[in-house]
Formats: sequence, structure tokens, C-alpha cells
Amino acid sequence: MDDTNSGGKCPRFGFDEQGLGADAVIRELDSIARAEDSVWADGRCSGTIYCGDRAIYDLSAEAFGRFSYVNALQRDMCPSQTRFESEIIAMTLDMLHGGAARARGQEPCGVIGSGGTESILAAIYAHREWGHAEKGIEAPEMILPETAHVAFGKGAHYFGVRVIPAPVDPQTTLVDVDFVRKHVGRNTVLLVGSAGNYPYGTIDPIGALSDLAMEHGVGLHVDGCLGGFILPWGEQLGYEKVERYARLLGLGEPSGINLTGETAGRLPPFVRPEAVGHLSSHATGIETSAMQLAVLVSATVNGGVILRPQMSGPQDFVPRERWRLPETTRLEGLAAGFAAAVNEGSASAAFDPEVAVAGKTGTCAQLGWFASYAPAGRPELVVVVFIEHGGQGSRAAAPLARALHAHYFRVDLGTPAAS
Repeated sequence: MDDTNSGGKCPRFGFDEQGLGADAVIRELDSIARAEDSVWADGRCSGTIYCGDRAIYDLSAEAFGRFSYVNALQRDMCPSQTRFESEIIAMTLDMLHGGAARARGQEPCGVIGSGGTESILAAIYAHREWGHAEKGIEAPEMILPETAHVAFGKGAHYFGVRVIPAPVDPQTTLVDVDFVRKHVGRNTVLLVGSAGNYPYGTIDPIGALSDLAMEHGVGLHVDGCLGGFILPWGEQLGYEKVERYARLLGLGEPSGINLTGETAGRLPPFVRPEAVGHLSSHATGIETSAMQLAVLVSATVNGGVILRPQMSGPQDFVPRERWRLPETTRLEGLAAGFAAAVNEGSASAAFDPEVAVAGKTGTCAQLGWFASYAPAGRPELVVVVFIEHGGQGSRAAAPLARALHAHYFRVDLGTPAAS
């Protein structure tokens, strides 16, 4: 039996003749938790764990502990549960422009579910019932992208709704709106879009799907299970501010290094307001070089100075400053995040007890990368590694950066430093 994630002990079958005391129970649970945390703590998982901040976990555990024994069905005894749900729904509606519906004489509302699957099931059930009651539809249909969450298939099976799968563009991975338009019929009760979708994290053209739904008088469910909650904040931020700081940090133009052939990279000329949050999280549409990332990382930990990279010997080297970030730029917290990524996150393969490395990993478009600096407490060296078609940033680029830092600081890793 595989007991890898059960704290080293096999599960029990039936009651023990001798029960466990409270201390023994906690010790066993601690062991199990440590074993399971090790599976995701190195950052090598996508989706399942959404934060990684132990302080948030401690706060949520303490808050839930106040009500963990409560039967939330008994709202006469526990009116706080109704209050909590109402406040969460009100905040979410505010965040998702519920006021726009009120301005049209509609009353936005919401419901708390146990998770993404239940939310999808509830949406399918509600639209099936609406279609039957309002339009007399006996054989309901819904049109959803091939990239939609698998729970839509489950809900369709449960509630007898026919699925019409819509293809997606192989390059953009976005749903084919023309296909959806051609297949809306008399039995359509629901259109589906994702923001972002589960396989790729890309955002379907929600505006175009909304126009179709309004035109044909059918429902539209936008599944925001994977990062969708941050999209409104990006929308409020606005792309203009993102682009301004990206350029201030040296993106979108050559770094000025004294070598020929350097590319400028690319920043998108325009980003839809609803897609700014996704861009902020996934860097969609941004092209950069390792040198540009090195300049960016350097500026975030040197107090906001954008330096010009140089090919030069140690004797005649003089730092060349290009500009400084505005004094109002907030950089606090970034260094702690970079360090945490190495010490307990996705960049754990760069951890070295002799050299305190800090940095950030990434994997996109067949490119694994790691942008780093050391020592974490007093930065002296920036190393950025790009590996094309060579694996993930966490597994391929981070170890190589660790070796380069160790070589620079003359730390013996027990094996020859990577060349």
C-alpha cells in the first residue's frame, strides 16, 4: 500500500481497541499534513493550491475554527452564516459590476456553493428550468467551448441537457464565436464562456458571447474558476498603468547593452479592459529577453534604478544609470516574495544553504525561465536563465541558476558547475 501521503502510516480499518489521546491525534495529523504539503510546497502544481501564504492559512483556520462545529442549516440558531454569505455575495456583485444590472432595472443576485463543480451544476439546472418555464423547451441544449471545464459535461448528463461543443482557435485557444452564432437554436438555453479556461488560462471573447446571448434571449454562464476573480482588479487598474510601469522597468525596448543585434521585445499596443488582470498574471502578449528581465529584477531590488548592462572588464567597469523609478513606486514585499519562491515555492530547486538565492520561475510557450539574484539579503549578482524546449522553469532553469550563483560565489556543490 502506498502510504507516501499519509504520514508514513497505513490507514486504519475499523476501530482501535485502544483509542488515541488528543496529543497523539494532533501528532498524526501534523505528520500527514507535512507529507501532503511537500507535494505542492515546491510549486510544482497548477491550480490546486492558490496561495501558499502560511499567514493566510493560519488566519482562515482560526476563523473557521470559530464555527467548525456549527450546522449551517440551522439559520435560526446561526444567523451569522446568512450574514457571511450575504456579505460575500454583495462584495462579489460589486466587484463584477452588479450596479450595471441595477441601472437596467434588474436585480443581481448570487448563491454560495461548495466549489466550482457545484456552481456549474447550479447554473445548468437553473437555465434548464428557466428554459422550460419561460419558453416551454423540452429538449434543452447548451453550447460550450471544447476548453470548458469538464463539470459542464457532468451537469449536462445529470440534468438531461444536450451539449453542442464549439471548437476553439488552435492558435489563440479561444472559442469560435461564428460557430456558436450558427448553432444557437430554438432549444438553446445556455451559452458558456471561460475567463480563463481550465486547460490554457485564456479568456474567451465574453463580450461577443454576451451580445449573442442578448440577441437570442438565452443565458450566458461565464466560468471564472481559474483566476477569474482577479480580472476585475486588472480592469480597474487599466492597461495604461501596466504599460507605463512595464516601460519604466525597461520592457518593450532594448536594454542598451553594448552589443549588436539586441531585440526590443514587445508590449501589446492595446489590451481589452476585462483582459488586463489576465495579462498581469500570465504576461499574455508580452515578449522579453533574458537581458531585459535581468534589468527589471535588478531595479526591483536595488531601490528602483534602471541600469544599462555592459560588456566590460572588472578594471574599467563603471555602472551606468539610465533612469530611476518614480519615488511613489511601491517595491516593498517583492524581495520577500522572491525569497519565498526559492525557500518554499516553485523555485525550490534553486535553494542553496550556502548562498541565499531569491527569484521567480515561469514556463510559457515552450520556454522555461528563472530570474534570480543573490545574496537575497544584499543583492550582488542577477542571473536570468531561459531554456527553450528544455522543461519547466522550476525544474530546468532554477537548478542551472543555482549552479551559476554557486560558481560565482565559489561554493562547492559537489559536482562541476554547469557551463
